[in-house]
Amino acid sequence: RHPSRGVLTPSDFLDELEASGQIVAVGRWALVTACSQGATWHAKGYRFTVSVNVSRAQLAREEFVDDVAIALASSRLDPEQLVLEFSRHALEDGDTQRPRLERLSALGVHLAVDDVEPATPLERLRDYPIDTVKLDRDFIAALSNSDEAASQVRALVEQAKSLGVRVVASGIEDAEQRRQLQFEQVSAGQG
Repeated sequence: RHPSRGVLTPSDFLDELEASGQIVAVGRWALVTACSQGATWHAKGYRFTVSVNVSRAQLAREEFVDDVAIALASSRLDPEQLVLEFSRHALEDGDTQRPRLERLSALGVHLAVDDVEPATPLERLRDYPIDTVKLDRDFIAALSNSDEAASQVRALVEQAKSLGVRVVASGIEDAEQRRQLQFEQVSAGQG
């Protein structure tokens, strides 16, 4: 909450956090807080996964796996209930990320690639322990107006299924989009 601008969205401050290097500290705080809150909800009987966005800078740090292990241990959140989401751009770091992602997967957490577009080469995911891909919200917005977008979703879902990867649609804004995504057999949606 900004004193004069009110509630700010992540797009209002994430670039500044990245540029200042504070994204790692804020990301660690978000991880610890989400795990703690998730464990509290689970203790009350609620059963759902807790998703945490991870910056490219966090994922690039060797200590990140330890940060996750510590957050899980201190909160007592079941690792199966934690989903770490990171941008598809984080995979551009290639072989440097693979061992870290494998160690995270070995902890029992789930890994999701965010902001996936139809042109994203999913076959690259075969080399990583990825559980879920999340369709970009801008692409979902175009779905209602384009037969081509629907066929692209269909192709992406088929490719993801062949890799054993779940597809989630981000930013569903209306019942028609939801209906189209269900028709194309998208696993789940947010919005």
